[in-house]
Amino acid sequence: MMNKYAKFISSAALVWLVAGTLTLGVTPSAVSAERATLSKTYWTEPAATQFSRPAWTVTLSASHDEQQVESRAAAGEGQVYIVNEGKLIARDVSNGRQTWSFGNKLSPIIEYNQGTLYGTYDDGRVYAVSSKGAIKWVSIRTVTKAERLILLGDTLYILRGIDIFAFDARNGALKWENHDTFAVSGSPELTEQEGVVFRTYTGIANFMVTLKAFDAKNGTLLWEKSQQHLPIQVRNGSVYSVYEPNLFEEPQAELSLKQFDLKTGREKENYLYNWSNHPAPCMYSYTNNALIEGNNLYAFSNHTLVKFDLTRYTGNADQPDQEIRGTKYEMDNPLMKLYKGRLFYEERSKLPYTTHKSINISDGSTVEYQNDNPAAQVEVLGNGVYMGQTDGVFRAYELTTGTEVFAINTGARNYGPTEFEQGMAIIQTDHQLIGVALPGNLK
Repeated sequence: MMNKYAKFISSAALVWLVAGTLTLGVTPSAVSAERATLSKTYWTEPAATQFSRPAWTVTLSASHDEQQVESRAAAGEGQVYIVNEGKLIARDVSNGRQTWSFGNKLSPIIEYNQGTLYGTYDDGRVYAVSSKGAIKWVSIRTVTKAERLILLGDTLYILRGIDIFAFDARNGALKWENHDTFAVSGSPELTEQEGVVFRTYTGIANFMVTLKAFDAKNGTLLWEKSQQHLPIQVRNGSVYSVYEPNLFEEPQAELSLKQFDLKTGREKENYLYNWSNHPAPCMYSYTNNALIEGNNLYAFSNHTLVKFDLTRYTGNADQPDQEIRGTKYEMDNPLMKLYKGRLFYEERSKLPYTTHKSINISDGSTVEYQNDNPAAQVEVLGNGVYMGQTDGVFRAYELTTGTEVFAINTGARNYGPTEFEQGMAIIQTDHQLIGVALPGNLK
């Protein structure tokens, strides 16, 4: 066994040997780093942003439910209302200070109209509260796990899966209810026009959409049409609805728009339109993106918006009066409603996210609202376009120029609808309410 002196000599020799080796210029073999087998790099130009300071910010209990973000805030009469931790709380929109609170164990969904707030308790009771926090009524009929509240006229509709509940908004009495046991689900949208309620359902057997029409007074089923979407217009006793072909059906046209009698569902007309040079020979060649403005029918498919005059229809050989495409790249996902003569849409580009534009229908001029990250929420009101990005930046632009007016760093990824009240924008995220005073050029 080595003694201590021998160990010292051995260690010293090893150090000398290594040092001598390095001195002679002999280096150990290098280890090179690995690179990815596949790689792609994007460069994006950040927007020139100077963040504005909000007027106020209020922290909320975190919401991880898409439904809660969508529905738990409303505004009116100078206040913003929010269900937070089971309580309905009212705050002054100018400074965010609490003015009153109501209840306990409340569900997050609320609806506001003309000085009255509507919501549900966790146990399913429906309530109405004044804008000052005074109770107006509580229903006898309960609806647990309500998914959406829709106020139309003097009727409060509550949707839950395949169910519709119609309450009298004045006193909470149940008018009627309907439960479609032949459907697997019901749409989150419901409309009432000319005394008829419309909702679509997905069938259990074929998973196809079915449009159903109910008498608004008593809920009686008036008629139903398979493979028809919610009406894009109801006028003069006629219902206009887009037809959806089934999986085994060759589409008759790129757009099939049917006209039905409002009360009986009798088919009056089937408008067939084609406009692409080479439509795909399968069901995916049809579109359900359509809107009616006056006598003009607008439809979108294959990155093209087209316009037809409904009053001059002769057959499926009719050519569009106007074709509108994006100015540079591909037009996509239009919001199928005209606002101040403009259509708002996304545009695919070389960037890893879509940009947002509007196009003037009359002259084809476009405006870009420059975002530098994907948008999770887009809204248009007055002379403003508002966009909540997934990186937490909320931007506001002038409608007609695209000029950025302000940007707020919310730190959020998800947003609910922005509320606008008395010159304030109340940004709703999954963990905050943020009040921002609107400049005059956005109103």
